[in-house]
Amino acid sequence: MLEAGRAILLERGLQTQASSLTFKAALDRVAADTGLQFSNASIIGRIWKDQREFRLEVLNSFASIDYRSEIDAVVAAIAPVLADSDLSTEASRSAAIREVCRVGGARHVQALRDSSTFALWIGIWSIAASSDSTTEQRELHEALMDGYEVINSHFEEAFGALMDILMVRVREPLTVRQFADAVGALVEGCSIRDRVTEGMAHIMRPTGPDGQMQEWTTFSIGLVALATEFFEPIPSSGP
Repeated sequence: MLEAGRAILLERGLQTQASSLTFKAALDRVAADTGLQFSNASIIGRIWKDQREFRLEVLNSFASIDYRSEIDAVVAAIAPVLADSDLSTEASRSAAIREVCRVGGARHVQALRDSSTFALWIGIWSIAASSDSTTEQRELHEALMDGYEVINSHFEEAFGALMDILMVRVREPLTVRQFADAVGALVEGCSIRDRVTEGMAHIMRPTGPDGQMQEWTTFSIGLVALATEFFEPIPSSGP
């Protein structure tokens, strides 16, 4: 049912959220895709109490499923960077952070560029943030907040692991959640702009070993600035 609801939204757009994302539409989609037949009575009150609850879970699934895969893609991109980095001194760990931001930031923007659901998620955000207060918009806002909670939980988990590896801590009184919020806002904004304008990527800078030229994105540059302000090295007594 959730996969059917996701497919309906992806194919028809957000305007279907209130009118077409119904139990009947989803059940018809399940029947067409699998040949399985179910009635409303087998769903209502047993899985979801009503269509509103079903719609909200479909919307939440875009965050819980898709953003997890995007974070996994970033982790896969930065794993070789960490494996090849010298982490024995504060200076070398600082250099590793810059390279993680450069490579991971580029991969994150690419993941959102390739995402079939990112534009839909931004559409949900735009409607929820509007000044009107219809029932539909309140429902979207609720789904958005639940979705962001899922996203930030994933981000905090990933950032916590990186902090341990790179031996850094959050500068007081800041928090990892605030860093996750800032990173999320920056990557979403940069990814939207990347879709409509040039100059957000392929920025060549002499940041490599011995001043070699390396390719950066605007998001990666901003990510380094955020990391510098949010984190500080943990003093070590040895390697």
